[in-house]
Amino acid sequence: MGCEGLKIVWRNLAQAVLYEQELKGQISDGNWENASPEHHWHRMCDAQSEVSTMEDGSDLGPNFSPVRRYNFADKELLEVVGDRMLEYVRCTVPGAAEYTADDMRKDLRDMKKIMRMGEGAETCSARIYACERR
Repeated sequence: MGCEGLKIVWRNLAQAVLYEQELKGQISDGNWENASPEHHWHRMCDAQSEVSTMEDGSDLGPNFSPVRRYNFADKELLEVVGDRMLEYVRCTVPGAAEYTADDMRKDLRDMKKIMRMGEGAETCSARIYACERR
């Protein structure tokens, strides 16, 4: 699977906003910039966010297998960018003016679990994907 069609389905709009507005950048150029494997960020940053349309959450997760795990609720990360992340949600999500740091941490912990739903989704290695990107 190349970069077309990669997606991650989140539980709610706040999660999609957190991912698109901050976490993608942290994965490619920030907190996880020098993490291994070397090309871990390609699929994660090529994937488009969607919000679940299923009440039971059966559509949650990525449609690809991430090559590493990310702790989106990392305390050190939130100390640096947490306030900015809160503002992204408050300013973007209708009715979220009262979105709190506790709400955000809950969403970030849930996002970490949602990402695990894609483990084993397909078997292309990071090296094969890196070759596709050339």
